[in-house]
This record gives sequence, C-alpha cells and structure tokens, in this order.
Amino acid sequence: MELGKFSGHCPNGTYLDARSDYAPGRKNPGGVKVFEPGGVGVTTFGTQYDYRSEGPFTYRSTRVVHGTYTNWTVYNHPLEVRLVCTDDYQRAKQRVYP
Repeated sequence: MELGKFSGHCPNGTYLDARSDYAPGRKNPGGVKVFEPGGVGVTTFGTQYDYRSEGPFTYRSTRVVHGTYTNWTVYNHPLEVRLVCTDDYQRAKQRVYP
C-alpha cells in the first residue's frame, strides 16, 4: 500500500469550475479531474477560498486544493489529478451563507 499527498492551485484571477463534477463518486470539489486505472483512493479538499457577498448571500470560490491518495494494491498505478479552472465567477461560486 502506498500513501501520498498532492496540492495544486488555479492561476491568479481564476477559480475551480465548481459547476462540473469531473470525478463522480469521489470526495472532490467540482473542477477536479482524477485519472487512474482503479485501486487508488483519492480525496481532495479546498484549502484557500475567496468570499463574496451578493445581497443576503455569501459565496465562496476555491483557488487552492490539497489531497491525499492511497494505492490499495501491491502494484504501481499511474495517477493524474488535473484542476479545471475558470475566470467565470458564476461557474466558480458556491453558496455558503445562509
């Protein structure tokens, strides 16, 4: 079994595309693509956000992610994690309050 960590970020002025689920069935924010042949568990979480208020609501957009992976087999497996970033805040925002 192999364990590891990774991190990534979107370029300045862009955010993760929260409207797209590129890794269905995984605990990842929208905008994170995971490619692996099976047998590798991957969890990604946002660690840096930008917040904006629009009327009575507060929204956040994710800029930086960190994650972990576990290779549950005895064989080496390739793993690729890609971030899909956008400069369209409407695609990046997620409501957090209220």
